[in-house]
Amino acid sequence: MELIQSCISDGKIPDYKKLVLHNQLIICRPSDFRETFGIQPEVGASVILKVFDGKHSDNMQFEIATILDENKIGNNGDKIDMLLLSVDSMKKISDSNLTYQYVIRVENDFEQQAEKEIEQILAEKSAFGCCHPFGCDCSK
Repeated sequence: MELIQSCISDGKIPDYKKLVLHNQLIICRPSDFRETFGIQPEVGASVILKVFDGKHSDNMQFEIATILDENKIGNNGDKIDMLLLSVDSMKKISDSNLTYQYVIRVENDFEQQAEKEIEQILAEKSAFGCCHPFGCDCSK
């Protein structure tokens, strides 16, 4: 959250409840957004995104809450996607687990212990035949 706060260009990051209640999103890389959707992002503007959940597609309306300044992102581009939605907004889009990355921070003294525990979780999930490390509804 600190990284996102430090990169704000326009608007402010609302609290989580407001983000969900008003179906808001954060534009993190405005040039990519403009190129992908052909829309110049502006705080307060509504955008309609066509969402496909693997079975059917829906048009969903979102309000732009905040726009980040790409120049402030620097070499953190791998940590910031084109746009960010709340987990609750993503659940409205799909019943699937849409989380593709977890960031786990530990002090250096606990790094080996954390790696060991993560490997144990992955091994247990793998033993149950699940292809997703943090659970899912699949039978793979």
